[in-house]
Amino acid sequence: MRKHLLVTALIATFLTGCISKPCTPGHLAAGFIGFSPAELDTVIYRSYEANGAFNKLLDTELVTKTTWEYQSSGDTTVIENSWITRESANDLLRPGVDWEIYLPAAKKTTRISNITFDQTEKTAFFLNDRWGCIAPITSYNQDGQSTMAKALSFGQATNGYSIFYGYTLFIHK
Repeated sequence: MRKHLLVTALIATFLTGCISKPCTPGHLAAGFIGFSPAELDTVIYRSYEANGAFNKLLDTELVTKTTWEYQSSGDTTVIENSWITRESANDLLRPGVDWEIYLPAAKKTTRISNITFDQTEKTAFFLNDRWGCIAPITSYNQDGQSTMAKALSFGQATNGYSIFYGYTLFIHK
C-alpha cells in the first residue's frame, strides 16, 4: 500500500511538472537573386503596422555588409537575420508587422505582408526548460502575391557556421 502511494505521488508530481509552452514564431530570411555584391552593400528594412497598406511606419533598420553575414550560391545571396550583429536583428521579417526591403544601390523595393505561421507548442518537464522551438512560417504576401513559405537549406555561410536552414523569401533583380 505504501509503495502504491509513493508511486502515485511520484507520477502526480511528474505530470504536474510537465508544462507546455508556445514556440517562438519563425522569421523569413531574404534571398537576393541576380544582385551584385555592390547592390547588396546596404539593405534597409522598414517595419509597418500590419494591415497591408504600408501607411504607418514603425521602425527602420539599416543593415550593411559590416553588420551581417551572408551565404552565396551561384547568383543567389541569402542574408540571415540571426547573424546580423544588431540586437533588433532577430525581429526582422517576423510575423505581426508588414515589411519593406529596400536596396538603395539597385533602387529596388519589395513589400512583405501577412506573414503567417503555424502556432506550435513544446512540452517539457519543468526542470528541463530547454525550449528552442520555432513555429514554422506557412505563408506571406510578397508585392501583393500570396506565397507559400518553404523551408530550405542553403550554402555555406561566410562566418563559418553550418549550412543555413530556414524560411527564405526570394527577391529577383
